[in-house]
Amino acid sequence: MPESLAARPSTPAGEDADNHADARELQREVARLNAMLSDLQAALLETEARLREQTAMNDGTEIKLARRLHAMAKRMAPQGTLRHRTLRRSLRLAAATQDAGLRGLKRELGKDRRIARLRGRPVPGSLDDQYQRWLALHVPGTKALEDMRTAWLTWRQRPLISVVLGVHADTPELRATIASVQAQAYGNWEICDALTAAGGEFVLLLEPGSALQPHALFALVSFLQKHPDADVIYADEDRITQSGRRGDPQFKPDWSPDLLLSCNYLGEPVLVRRELVSRAGGLRPELDEGGHHDLYLRVTELAREVGHVDDVLETRPDGVPAARDRAETGQAAIADALHRRDRAGRVEQGEAPGHFHVRYQIQGNPSVGIIIPTRDRVEALRACIESIETKSSWRNVTITIVDNDSKNPETLQYLDGFRHRVIQYPGAFNYSRIINTAARQVDAEHLLFLNNDMVVITPDWIEAMLEHSQRPEVGVVGARLLFPTGIPQHEGIALMRPGPGNLNMGLPLIRDVVAVTGACTMVRHTVFDEVHGMDETLVVAFGDVDFCMRVHARGYWIVYTPHAQLYHEESTSRGLLNPAHDAQIFCARWGAMGEQHDPFLSRHILYPNPLGLRLE
Repeated sequence: MPESLAARPSTPAGEDADNHADARELQREVARLNAMLSDLQAALLETEARLREQTAMNDGTEIKLARRLHAMAKRMAPQGTLRHRTLRRSLRLAAATQDAGLRGLKRELGKDRRIARLRGRPVPGSLDDQYQRWLALHVPGTKALEDMRTAWLTWRQRPLISVVLGVHADTPELRATIASVQAQAYGNWEICDALTAAGGEFVLLLEPGSALQPHALFALVSFLQKHPDADVIYADEDRITQSGRRGDPQFKPDWSPDLLLSCNYLGEPVLVRRELVSRAGGLRPELDEGGHHDLYLRVTELAREVGHVDDVLETRPDGVPAARDRAETGQAAIADALHRRDRAGRVEQGEAPGHFHVRYQIQGNPSVGIIIPTRDRVEALRACIESIETKSSWRNVTITIVDNDSKNPETLQYLDGFRHRVIQYPGAFNYSRIINTAARQVDAEHLLFLNNDMVVITPDWIEAMLEHSQRPEVGVVGARLLFPTGIPQHEGIALMRPGPGNLNMGLPLIRDVVAVTGACTMVRHTVFDEVHGMDETLVVAFGDVDFCMRVHARGYWIVYTPHAQLYHEESTSRGLLNPAHDAQIFCARWGAMGEQHDPFLSRHILYPNPLGLRLE
């Protein structure tokens, strides 16, 4: 990487100067801590002096003295207070200094988050710290790069890559970008100043100021060796942060067409077959700075395969956008995409720059059959039904309650007077069988499975789900569920290390996910029948995730929409049990927990919120 873009460690004039500077900084910090403790220390010393005057120091009185001092410390610095934390910190600093002198003091202070920030180092445990450790594990070293410089010569596919910079002015940023191309381990490339000048089989648009990692082109072309039909290949990226280090990693999902309609998540780097660029019409000058998003929408429509290299292959300076996309032109690019695809709808601006909402027009007046399993808990059921009846704006809807052996007299009275349909399902609880039993008896184009503890928030929640359920390429649609406190509970499901879990990142974008919760799921009746409904061997847990994954395996997309919002008190009916029997069946089909493949969650992400990285 060019020196102008690389993280620059401090270069001291000499070891002695560094030690003196560190010592002065540490001394200032110790002085601050001492000042905070001055009153506490004075009181403790005074008490100790009085006790020493009154007691001959033998083993017994030493213990008594220690106990008195400990009791006084507890009174003056109770546990959980700032004084208590400061006292403990000072004692650790004193012990470290006594054990190892200045080196010990420096080592102990290095563990402090605030000191780490002052010294410009990653805060231990922070994303910055995790990412530095991730880089240490994944950035290829000198020997690996040397091996790459010869390995690509043996490949069957060694296409010429045209790196298009699109500028003519000689600037330091441009020179740094060119230097990063010249440092590539893959050697079959050319640099062009315009897309029309490109002569390679593939093109790569690169913003001045951005830098390709030395193994970037190697990794992209390596993907082609196993995926020869890939016409578009993109990779992950990061940036040089204000600290001067690489940070802010963008670990992207695999190909997600709905997310690309919500934002230009492809960003950089993106390798595109030049013949496809020509067929798509190239960069459209009328869109000015919205050309990248527009081009990626058009070429992915034509691509045989869109590939993703899950490695960070490009770094850009802080403040430099991933591509020259403006909000207005991005909106126009998405609207044009809908027109090309013969999809009626509108494009709305999102909550953040570069974010958009596609709202599809509902075709006709499709029927929706809401299916609600229940057992007692009439107060929750009543609130759910009332919210559907009074808040929902979609009218072509039926409601079917599936009663699984309710015993409560108030519940039975409510169901006896219920003006909608009630199906009796006696016997042991089996969520999948309950859903299948009801689905066979509901005559509707779209099925909507709903828990009995839901409360509608957005009146057009059914319409928001119908927008996607009507799309022939979509199999299942999920909603945004909130806890009663307003905190997001469900924004799709991801396959994480402990197993399937709710996403709750607060990202208000329509996107593709591996699964959605059965607490609020819409599916076309034909798709439900195609996969033979829920797997009834999954009695309590994982049935919804398994259903979505089987639908996805048939070639359908699973879509999450933030525009259908409901409150949900999770598992008030059945509790929070995930039986071992269900887990065993699920893992036998999809792999062990933590090893299941989720195309929409990077393998480098341990937990999405707060973001935690896999460091193994």
